[in-house]
Amino acid sequence: MSKTAGSILEATLKRDPHEVEFIQAVQDAVQSLERVIAKNSRYVNIMERLLEPERIIVFRVSWVDDRGKTHVNRGFRVQFNQSMGPCRGGIRFHPSMNLSVAKFLGFEQTLKNALSPYKLGGAAGGSDFDPKGKSDNEIMRFCQSFMSEMYRYLGPDKDLPSEEIGVGTREMGYLFGQYRRLAGHFQSTCRSDNHDLRPLSQKFIVIVAATVDVKKIPLLPSFLMLGSFTGPRIFWSGSSLRPEATGYGLVFFAQIMLADMNKELKGLRCVVSGSGKIAMHVLDKLIAYGALPISVSDSRGYLVDEDGFDYMKIALLRDIKAQQRSLRDYSKTYARSKYYDEAKPWNERCDVAFTCASQNEINQSDAINLVNSGCRILVEGSNMPCTPEAVQILRKASVLIAPAMAAGAGGVVAGELELNHECSLMHWSPEDFESKLQEAMKQTYQRAIKAATDFGYQKESPEALVHGAVISAFLTIAQAMTDQGSV
Repeated sequence: MSKTAGSILEATLKRDPHEVEFIQAVQDAVQSLERVIAKNSRYVNIMERLLEPERIIVFRVSWVDDRGKTHVNRGFRVQFNQSMGPCRGGIRFHPSMNLSVAKFLGFEQTLKNALSPYKLGGAAGGSDFDPKGKSDNEIMRFCQSFMSEMYRYLGPDKDLPSEEIGVGTREMGYLFGQYRRLAGHFQSTCRSDNHDLRPLSQKFIVIVAATVDVKKIPLLPSFLMLGSFTGPRIFWSGSSLRPEATGYGLVFFAQIMLADMNKELKGLRCVVSGSGKIAMHVLDKLIAYGALPISVSDSRGYLVDEDGFDYMKIALLRDIKAQQRSLRDYSKTYARSKYYDEAKPWNERCDVAFTCASQNEINQSDAINLVNSGCRILVEGSNMPCTPEAVQILRKASVLIAPAMAAGAGGVVAGELELNHECSLMHWSPEDFESKLQEAMKQTYQRAIKAATDFGYQKESPEALVHGAVISAFLTIAQAMTDQGSV
């Protein structure tokens, strides 16, 4: 790392020495920006400003369990940068949540949103509350307490929260209900193609459901729209963002990378980590492309099916997860499968790997296993899934990495597609939406590749997409920050 770039990281270490996850994210970004900073030293100051969040909210969340006992958790919201527009970013409920994680996620979301075709600011937050093992009433009381503090910092021109780990349709519904109660309104206006704001004839909650045929999985098995259409943006969307968008986007991105090499996903053996919504939708689309997905994982281990998953098997996996059972129960139906305790799927033979669990899920030994297993492409569905040591091993082995910043932009794209279709997304056919999502992912890929080649990285280099994504996002944010002055 150059002396100038190193000074940025040194300043971060001095200011926030204990924020391990945030420092790692900064280090990754600064390394990608070395050539940018070397060409123009003014970017040093802009990067220093960018790395200090615009607003950090930390607060107490008191809630009462079903036995009447009071518990206290800590809530976070980091509104990292709004130079591109109102913030958008996830709310995560997980015991590991802390300020460092919130800042790292907010920083990554800021860059991801800037790289997408639709420009937004970035934010992230949540709580160290663990929803596992809690009753619906306990989760409702926690969400109401959390929103009682957070509501004042949210709004159509401020911050647009979305789902993350531990936060799904149930949690978003409880959070929105408390927001609506405290804000005292449920506004409904919409942006038309000519940017004219028109009030809708009535306020509404729409529930759209489609029957799932396991032989022909539609793009939208179901979705729930909850929320307020205010000004030019959806304030609260619950699960109105197509739940498939992030997972499908990851597979589209992989297909785009392979197409650039005159290859395709058909017939390729794929390992997938995680077993949440993103992982399941990755499995769906891999099957549609003719690939052979063989694994999923959870916090206790991983499941491998050498015959590969199909739609019937995915339906069983979804049932197991919905009932909060162990993935090992899958083997009771499919005896040829095997569940490995306290292990990860990275030593399974594969062509492509999809990380859909959490940050730093691939360490040095995992990376060695991936290389030895034959993996040629790693698609990041989780933010910062590789430790720095793992990244170095993968690059030396010429494993192409599709960074989450680019490959994971499907959710951002889906939200903006909703807004740009006069709030009538429910009238889109699955084919229309899928086509729009594919095109947006292609634009994101091309933007990252162009930025990389503009700064001297070879298109075929294993680091091209990683560096190009950061460079493109940063330059977009830097221009906005320059235009708006020192604020």
